[in-house]
Amino acid sequence: MIAFLWACLEQLDDPADVVDTRPIYRLPALSLEQLLPGPNQQTAQPETQTRLRRRSAWSSTFVASLELAKQGDVALMQAENFDPIIVSVSSGDQPPQNISSTPSASP
Repeated sequence: MIAFLWACLEQLDDPADVVDTRPIYRLPALSLEQLLPGPNQQTAQPETQTRLRRRSAWSSTFVASLELAKQGDVALMQAENFDPIIVSVSSGDQPPQNISSTPSASP
């Protein structure tokens, strides 16, 4: 009986040298523009958005993304000056896919 229990435990033990190589699903990186509601999307606001309201939406979204990046929840990348800002879910110290990790020189 003891031999049977040891054989069962041996079958249930995970080998120490086996590495879990399952692929990890990662959300695609989106530009900051894609996170704002467009003219064809349903929004809670009426369609009479003024220039000031659009600027306010941009500012609020940008500040919120900076705060999320500060907390480590998202990663923000920008390939060049004045290029779109790319937002992706943070996964440690890996840069978002399809974006170079070398920052451009600032003036």
